[in-house]
Amino acid sequence: MLEAGKESDFELPPIMKALDEKLGGVVSNLVTDMDFKGKSGSSEMIYVPSNETGIRRLAIYGLGEAEESSSGPSVDSIRKITAYGVKTAKSVKGAQDLGIVLPGATQAAVQAAADAAIVAAFSDERFKSSSSDEDSEDKKEEIASVTLLEVDAAASKADVDNGKSIASGVILTKELVMAPPNVVNPVSLAETAESIASDCGLEIEILDREECEKRGMGAYLGVSQGSVYPPKFIHMTYKPSEKAEHKICLIGKGLTFDSGGYNLKTGFGSMIELMKFDMGGSASVLGAAKAIGQLKPKAAEVHFIVAACENMVSDKAFRPGDILTASNGTTIEIGNTDAEGRLTLADALVFADSLGDVDCIIDLATLTGAIIISLGNEYAGLF
Repeated sequence: MLEAGKESDFELPPIMKALDEKLGGVVSNLVTDMDFKGKSGSSEMIYVPSNETGIRRLAIYGLGEAEESSSGPSVDSIRKITAYGVKTAKSVKGAQDLGIVLPGATQAAVQAAADAAIVAAFSDERFKSSSSDEDSEDKKEEIASVTLLEVDAAASKADVDNGKSIASGVILTKELVMAPPNVVNPVSLAETAESIASDCGLEIEILDREECEKRGMGAYLGVSQGSVYPPKFIHMTYKPSEKAEHKICLIGKGLTFDSGGYNLKTGFGSMIELMKFDMGGSASVLGAAKAIGQLKPKAAEVHFIVAACENMVSDKAFRPGDILTASNGTTIEIGNTDAEGRLTLADALVFADSLGDVDCIIDLATLTGAIIISLGNEYAGLF
């Protein structure tokens, strides 16, 4: 079980006090013995002897000093608590059921907890060899259930369902990014989009090379021409049942593999072996499409655009010095074939603008390694 705490004058909430009495002071002893003050990110776990509650492990997690004006912990804090609980439970042999005490069971908190629980429990085993060793040290426990204590199940069903929808989109994004480039390519990415559209009732159009040529998408097609896989320009649309108040466009960079082209990624730090993640933007957009298609927001029409292709070396690939013409007529001289993302996104942005009356365009891209150098692995650049 988990509970947020204040760094000063830490006091157990009522439900934890009641539990402490049933467990003979185990909770309060843990707090006292470990001098637990609820410092942000701090945690403790203890084995609980056999008792009438059936609880075998108890964990507490700190969120730091609470703000007097705050209505409760942030959604991000709720996700951290829940993820900590699920991952801790998975590390305990024989653990089946997890109970979580939320510090404030608001609608947003319940939704965030449901989302975080499912995502934290997710483990991608698709590409691992099967092992006959059932007692492998790397084997994680499967959690059968997660219960949010002191939460009205019936009243919170819609919030839990929303959390599940968001989690399904996050997991799809993870699966796409983690899959190798011989599994996720422009063709399979388009097939995934078609599956999402079918399952979630979205409109979809996929432009092939000929249609892209008719639209003058020379920048995008220039990048794609070195690959054995044909380019697939994906456009999905979510439309609410009522008149939309806003029109939003999400664009994701869709390089399913980026070799760098003739400016080949070489040398230490080039990360060529990791370039399957160069479609992270498109994975995020398709994950968002899956989530939004299930959530069905009333106020917004949302467009999802991915210019999917590979950047490869071949006798057909574009070269340094080539001049490409984008779909708005702008000519672009190629100085470096490894600066390909902006070329594919240029034609995607022109396409988004042509939709008319777009209130907001959000472009998601693994555009440059300089962001990682500047901000590290925990933050994204926002421009």
